[in-house]
Amino acid sequence: RGLAALVQSPDGERQLLALDGLAALDRSALQQRRLVHLPLVLAPWTQRVLLVADDLGESAAAALQHQRPELIWLRPFPVPWNVLSDEQRGRLQEAHGNERLQLARAQAPYDLIVMAPDPRVRRRAALVGTDGFFRDCAANLNDTGLLCQWWDLSSIDVTDLKSVIGGALAAFEHVYLALDHPRSRRPCLAILASQRPLRISPAAVERSLAEHPGVAADWAAAG
Repeated sequence: RGLAALVQSPDGERQLLALDGLAALDRSALQQRRLVHLPLVLAPWTQRVLLVADDLGESAAAALQHQRPELIWLRPFPVPWNVLSDEQRGRLQEAHGNERLQLARAQAPYDLIVMAPDPRVRRRAALVGTDGFFRDCAANLNDTGLLCQWWDLSSIDVTDLKSVIGGALAAFEHVYLALDHPRSRRPCLAILASQRPLRISPAAVERSLAEHPGVAADWAAAG
C-alpha cells in the first residue's frame, strides 16, 4: 500500500503519481545540483540550454551558476513552490508542459538538453526513453548539441534501461554512459548522446571550475 496524488499540468494533462516514487523530492540537494553540473562542465561551449527538472529549483539554481546566455527551465509537473529567488527567476525562462510538446514548438535549436530524474518513475521509459523521443531530441539539437538524460537506477528495470539505451543509439551517432556517485542512496546513470564525438578537455574542465566557485564547491563535495 502507498499514497498517491493526482497531479494536473498547466496544459491539462493529468497523472496519478505514487508518492513513494517522487524521487526528485527524495534526492539530496547536492546530488540534484551535481547531475546538472556534469553536462554543463563537459560542454562549456553551450549557449542555449533546455533543463527538464521537476524538483524544488535546485537543478535550475545549479544551471544558473554556469551563466549560460539562455536557460529554459521546463517543469512537466511543477511543484507549486521553489527555492529560487526573484533575481534567479529573472535570469531564466520558465516553461510548463511535457517534453514532447516543448520539442514540437517551432524554436531555435538547443546546444544542450539536460533531463534530471523525475517523478514519473513508473512509466518514464515509455514516455522519454523511446526511439521516437530520442529522434525528437536529436532534431532539436544543433550539429554539436548534447543530450544528457539522467535515470534513477533504483527506479528502472534493467530490461527497460537496455531498451532506453537502444533508443538513444538509434537516434544518435555517439552515446556515452556516466555513473553518478555509486555510494549515493539513489545512484543515477546519465545517457550522453550527440551526433559528434564528445571531446573532453581536462584543461577546459579545470578552467570552468575556476570560473565558477560554486560549481567547484559542489564538485569537491562529491569526494
